[in-house]
Amino acid sequence: MLRITGYSDKYSVCPGDNVKFYVNSEKNENYSVDIVRLIHGDTNPDGPGFKEKIIRAACNKEYKGKNQKIHGGSYACVQPDHRMDVSSFTLQAFIFPTTPDKGVQGIITKWVGPKQSGFGMFIDENGCLACWIGDGKGQVVKVSSGKPLLRKVWYMAAVSYDAKSKRVKVVQEPVVTPTNGGLGLSMLHPSSQTTGMISQVVKVKPAMNNAPLLMAANTKRLSSGRYVKGGHYKEALSEFPLPEQEAVYNGKIDRPRFSSAALDKHSIDALARGFKTCPAELRSLVIAAWDFHENISDNIASCQIIDTSPNKLDGFVINLPVRGMTGFNWTSDDIVYHHAPNEYGAIHFHDDDIDDARWDESFSYTIPKKLKSGVYGARLRIEGKESPETEDYVPFFVRPPAGTATAKVCFIVPTNSYLAYSNDNLATNSVVAELLAGRVPIMQASDLYLNEHREYGLSTYSCHSDGSGVCYSTRLRPILNMRPKYRHWLSPSLWQLNADLHLTDWLEEKGIEYDVHTDEDLDREGVDLLNRYRVVLTGSHPEYSSENMLVAYESYQQSGGRWMYMGANGFYWVSQYHPDNSNIIEVRKGEAGTRA
Repeated sequence: MLRITGYSDKYSVCPGDNVKFYVNSEKNENYSVDIVRLIHGDTNPDGPGFKEKIIRAACNKEYKGKNQKIHGGSYACVQPDHRMDVSSFTLQAFIFPTTPDKGVQGIITKWVGPKQSGFGMFIDENGCLACWIGDGKGQVVKVSSGKPLLRKVWYMAAVSYDAKSKRVKVVQEPVVTPTNGGLGLSMLHPSSQTTGMISQVVKVKPAMNNAPLLMAANTKRLSSGRYVKGGHYKEALSEFPLPEQEAVYNGKIDRPRFSSAALDKHSIDALARGFKTCPAELRSLVIAAWDFHENISDNIASCQIIDTSPNKLDGFVINLPVRGMTGFNWTSDDIVYHHAPNEYGAIHFHDDDIDDARWDESFSYTIPKKLKSGVYGARLRIEGKESPETEDYVPFFVRPPAGTATAKVCFIVPTNSYLAYSNDNLATNSVVAELLAGRVPIMQASDLYLNEHREYGLSTYSCHSDGSGVCYSTRLRPILNMRPKYRHWLSPSLWQLNADLHLTDWLEEKGIEYDVHTDEDLDREGVDLLNRYRVVLTGSHPEYSSENMLVAYESYQQSGGRWMYMGANGFYWVSQYHPDNSNIIEVRKGEAGTRA
């Protein structure tokens, strides 16, 4: 099994830039680092053979190993606030569960799992809606609807507790229209099999705790030692601390609410329709009324969720769940989210989402001023051993000094395609893998590792654990199929990075000077980057492009530039960088945007 993995904070660097590296040593074993120039990455004995050159660097030494985990799974987090310290409460939301039978899942929780403290609305181990209350001293009560939730059906879900009467109520009511389930059910019969209205007096009252309020999970530990700030969390003006989450939910949530009283069904329905339109007496009881569509019209990329009540208990979604998704009230009259944002008020959470591994930095490397442009990597080895289990490479791409060219030829590395296929698990998950390959898929240690560690994230060719397609990919995690020596199950050697290293090896062997840039550089700098060169080469598989890249290529050719298409299956899918963090791309496929 693979014992070491890593990633860096940048793909593309210029002389003088500093690259940070993050390493996981699975068994806390020490490891050595060498910076290498990657010339040819294919180990096929019928080819030129593997070629690399060690680069002298201060970071080339042995390091103490540290096991680093990825806390995968998306959720929403609202920081603790004294206004959440209530004796009575109602939690409510429209929910669209996609794996209701997978086990316990948090919907809206102020609950610390190990201490069994606080309260929350959950899907229980039987797939039913439930209210949990814990006093933090060992006493816990769990009141269930007793009716299993159906997959891909919208429900009005609510739980309440009245401190005076000690009564818990659970409301589980399907909300089915001809359109809101997409291709799912448009009629329920008999609805009584999945409708539940439970009222029960209990002896346990919820303990006050300092846990954040989570949606789509509950708190396992109050502090994970991690935080978000800046980048795609630009609205976080100070460090926003993250708990360690568990019981991550699969499915959509729309219009979650939190009130400081046990509301009756009429009040729950009124508040669900909108905070601003409900009676003033009811508004006075509302602690928070989050509307996920509130800020998507002009900023769908935002990770901030907006509380429309005067309390402004805004929060953040973590690990990039999918925003702008069809809600409980979707009519199908308009398939453009910003034309009818109130019908796209759902967020789809997944237990295998990830935006950033958020590991501690292990070492860094400052690019020397005279380092030649090319493909490089940090080679990581346990006990100096070269083997599939004890070795990993973290590739990066060195450009010429900013704004300059040091050769007549430019090679655009197709990093968008690398990201689109990153950590694909088709060899183990795709039912047609053997048909596509014409043989039993041959897998590497890294493939087997990814199969056991789904928290390392997926490719845009993968499906989430609930069957929905993946539309985001991030490079802020180890991408184990973007490595020299990696042999892809579909195309054993000529695939992605290693196919492109065939091209760099040919250029080196022929003595042709070249500069390297990435898709990200081209997207940002446009045709000005290309105009520095006599000839521009694509990579072997430039399938994923942004609009900016296509415009730059066309402008370059129209002005007389020599452009050589060196690939196949190119320029097909449109991809877009996150506007606040170019380490993340989005690829929406199909009408719903999530076709794998």
